[in-house]
Amino acid sequence: MAVLGRVDAVVFGGGIGEHADEVRAKICSGLETLGLILDAQANRSANGREAMISRPDSPIKAYVVTLDEELYMAQAAARLVAR
Repeated sequence: MAVLGRVDAVVFGGGIGEHADEVRAKICSGLETLGLILDAQANRSANGREAMISRPDSPIKAYVVTLDEELYMAQAAARLVAR
């Protein structure tokens, strides 16, 4: 946040980001003064699914997104081989 000057959203993805509400809560802890207000219930219920986990009135939004890193890597490899 300090380097960018401002942040519109924080996005959690991948194994831990998608399935570890306690880790997401710890990461967001203390960021309220910077504008990220986590919704504890939304965060707990977001494990394994896409969701907004910040409160609706939070100036900075936080999201959980599902990712398929293996698919992305396979598609990238296929593009390289096709060349």
